[in-house]
Amino acid sequence: MFSVSAERRNAPASAREDVELTAILLEDALSRISKELETRVRERVGIRLRSQAFLFDPDRIATQSLIRVAGETTLDEPELITGEWLDARIDEAIRTAISDDAESELQGVEVDEEEVDSSYEFLLDALGIPPSLARGAATRFNVLPYAKRKAFVELAVVGKRLKECVEDGLGTKEEILDSVRGALSALGMLGSAKDGGEQA
Repeated sequence: MFSVSAERRNAPASAREDVELTAILLEDALSRISKELETRVRERVGIRLRSQAFLFDPDRIATQSLIRVAGETTLDEPELITGEWLDARIDEAIRTAISDDAESELQGVEVDEEEVDSSYEFLLDALGIPPSLARGAATRFNVLPYAKRKAFVELAVVGKRLKECVEDGLGTKEEILDSVRGALSALGMLGSAKDGGEQA
């Protein structure tokens, strides 16, 4: 089931205030880290989202990751800023984004059409999911077990053939197809979307 973070519960009521606060925090973060480190974070966000098969706007996760990175005392010891350390900050940002979206869905927060256009482009353009349903679809997908997310992303987003997915060790043909059906269900495109969301 979805969980709600204390961080999100204490957030400003206005979505506009959230956006303005994030912009301020990002500006402050970028003023305290090097351009090289910013580039490293953004590159690793893309790699992490792909490897973990999440459907998120990379810029959104990069913003939250950069804010976390800038707030760590580790910045005083550059040798400690390893790839693993950065991935841990990115994973924190991903978990918070999942929790935030889940709470917005549970509370019936109205979907921001501009946010949908940038964050869920694949769902809108490739799958034809209506903007008003995109956040809910992505939220249900992002809480699916990794195997289901990965199989769907490799087949539907990356465009690999089923045979390649089997060769990559994602499972047997039957297991991969079952994972894809679970992902489609979570996205509201096959059977009950509720069933897909409850498998996390």
